[in-house]
Amino acid sequence: MEKLYEKEGVVAIYWDPSSKALCPEWKSFSVMDREVKEGLEKLLTFIVEKKCDRQIINTGKTLGAFSEQIQDWLGNDWIPRAVKAGMKYVATIIPKNAMAQLSNDYWQEVSTDIGFITINVTSHEDGVEWLKKFP
Repeated sequence: MEKLYEKEGVVAIYWDPSSKALCPEWKSFSVMDREVKEGLEKLLTFIVEKKCDRQIINTGKTLGAFSEQIQDWLGNDWIPRAVKAGMKYVATIIPKNAMAQLSNDYWQEVSTDIGFITINVTSHEDGVEWLKKFP
C-alpha cells in the first residue's frame, strides 16, 4: 500500500491499488477536533482525486472516541460530502478498544442512513474480499 498522508498519533491514509480502496488507519479518536477534521478533509481530497468509491478503515488499534461535536460534524457535514463525491462502500476493521467501538458503531449507523453501504470486518483482507462484491 502507498502512504498518502499521516498525522502522527491521529491517522495515516493509504491507497491500496489492488482493491482500489482508500485505507485510513486511525490511531486515536481522543485528539483535538481540528486534528480529526484535518485527517478527514485529507481523506475527502483523496476520495475526489482518486475518484474512489470504497474504503477499508482500520480502527483495530484505535484509542478513545470521537467527541460529540465530531460525530455531529460527520453526520451533518463530512459524510454527506463524501457521498456526494462518490463514496459508497465502507468496510471497518473492528476496534479492540470499547470506547472506539462505541464511536465506530455511531459512525456506521449515521453513514448507513446517509448513503454508505457498510460492514464490520476483522481484517484488511476481509475488507478486500467484501469489496470484490462491488465492481
